Amino acid sequence: MSDNKKTRVAVSPEAFVRTWQSSKTVEEVAQKTGLDLRAAQQRASVYRKKGVPLQRFAGGRFYKPDWAALTALAEEAAPKG
Repeated sequence: MSDNKKTRVAVSPEAFVRTWQSSKTVEEVAQKTGLDLRAAQQRASVYRKKGVPLQRFAGGRFYKPDWAALTALAEEAAPKG
């Protein structure tokens, strides 16, 4: 296996819920479980959709880009000529 491939981390649902509920940030959950940050957030999202009432951390939402503004910026910043 190459060095850039990530190793899968096995965390039981029970351990994940206990860790999530006893932590103060998603970063703390990731550190305690060995999951990467995005995997921990995704797993919490799936659990919530299934009805598990996991706590929400302050500032825990992903930034949603303004695609129209980014398109305009890219066009403006494109090389002229």
